[in-house]
This record gives sequence, C-alpha cells and structure tokens, in this order.
Amino acid sequence: MRSNYSANATAGLEILTEGQCKRVIAGAMEVLERTGVVYHDEESVEIMKKAGCFVEGNSVRVPCRLVERAIHSAPSKVTLNNSRTGTMAMELEGGNGYFGTGSDTPFFFDPYSGAGVPASRETVAMAAKGIDALPHIDFMMSLGIVRMSRSWCTTDTSSNPWC
Repeated sequence: MRSNYSANATAGLEILTEGQCKRVIAGAMEVLERTGVVYHDEESVEIMKKAGCFVEGNSVRVPCRLVERAIHSAPSKVTLNNSRTGTMAMELEGGNGYFGTGSDTPFFFDPYSGAGVPASRETVAMAAKGIDALPHIDFMMSLGIVRMSRSWCTTDTSSNPWC
C-alpha cells in the first residue's frame, strides 16, 4: 500500500478482445478492397481515383494500404470546442468517453401532447433547447431528419400515424 498516492481512473468497457478487434478491422479492410463503396458524388469519385483507388463508374474499391495510411495520418487527439463560448468541450483521445444524444431520428414524440410526429425544424429546435439545459449532456447531434415534404407517406394517411 502506498501512502500519499492518488490515482484517477475511469470505468472501462471492453466488448471485444484485441484479437477480435483485429479480425473486425481485417474484415472491414477486405470489404473495402474487394467490394468497395458506391459514391454518388463525382468529385468524391475523382478524389478517390487520384488517391489510388480502383474506380468503375461510381463504385470505388479502396486498397488496404490507403486505409492504413489514412489511419496512421489521423491525429491521436482531437479537441472539440463549444461553438458559443470557444472553451474546450471534449478531448477525443484514449479512453475518454462522453454522453450525448443520437442523431437522425425521423420522428419526434411531442412532450405536450404525447403524439408522435415527423421531425420538423420546430421539433428539432424544441429538443435542442431542452437538451442544451441538461448539465450532464456533453454533445448534441442533429436529433432529427427534417423533411420538407410528406411524399414518403402513403396516399392513405389515415393508416399511417406519422403522416
């Protein structure tokens, strides 16, 4: 036992072993190299082609060496600042963990009526105000997919509570 010694530690969670992580990464690399990714942006396809990827139409296969080079060129630490105050909000490195909202939810449950409605600018703004006031939320993502039309609804909206 040491005297006059203190240590700070956070709880850790390991779902996969190091060997399992390596197998997942190897599988992802194989998918990128053999199957590839479909891009719907011509400029992105050209950038990937110039970087050394194999391009057929808008299908891009990424060689493992490019993925490894990208991983090794990534910084070991990223600092995110609060956009309003400019103060440091999160340091993404090591085992640091932060808690925040999910993103891209297509529906919103109105806290006043309890009704489920498609996400809108108003519902996203309402959620942002509430979440911003919560002291233990470190970040907030978009929290809604705002659709400008209801063309995704069926013609018979009476059977679909989201329309």
